[in-house]
Amino acid sequence: KTLGPEARKRLQVLQSLDDLGVGFRLALQDMEIRGAGNLLGKDQSGQVNTVGYELYSRILKDAVVQLRRKKAKQTDTSELPEVDPEMQTGFPAHIPVAYIPDVAERLLLYQKLIELTTVQDAAAVKEEIEDRFGQLPDEVIILLELMALRAFLKRSAITKLSYRSGEVQFAFHTDVEIAVDVVRETIAEFAGRLQLAQSGQLRLKLPQDQVDTPADLHLEVDSVVRRLLPEAS
Repeated sequence: KTLGPEARKRLQVLQSLDDLGVGFRLALQDMEIRGAGNLLGKDQSGQVNTVGYELYSRILKDAVVQLRRKKAKQTDTSELPEVDPEMQTGFPAHIPVAYIPDVAERLLLYQKLIELTTVQDAAAVKEEIEDRFGQLPDEVIILLELMALRAFLKRSAITKLSYRSGEVQFAFHTDVEIAVDVVRETIAEFAGRLQLAQSGQLRLKLPQDQVDTPADLHLEVDSVVRRLLPEAS
């Protein structure tokens, strides 16, 4: 009768642990009961269960990555800035409910796609989805190609990209430095297809009937970026 609510929770956890892996589960349950607290200190504050252990772990991982990148930038000034690119392409891309009915499965796959960093990562996820759920519908193929394009934009520090009427416009982060001579040479190489707007955006006219998918668009933009920023390719 004198036990508090947290003590009762701990007893219930202890009673339920009777198989392999109990140590990890006990530590996890205890953290959820008392809160995650200060990562490197002795304070125990906050409740991890208010956001969930998975989301808490992801936030913690992102924070550690950010700190490492800040430290790396102090020693490597050539590193491109991190961006979250904005894309407007008009391609219909999603995971149909008829293909994967389970909401949780679809959300997990969307999360995996957002975290892609290379075309190779996209190919691996494509193989995984096809192995688990069967032949990919067109919408999922387009989604994979768009996420591969997004990963490329992030790696190239391109903040925004829009595609319409046979023309693609894109802009680099303001911290990206490209020599004027390199820009002029690149524009000359594309023989009138590439222009630099006053806003700083690059406008690339695309070959007619040659851009039908995000993968085609990816190749066209990459052909420009390779000349402007060889280190991003």
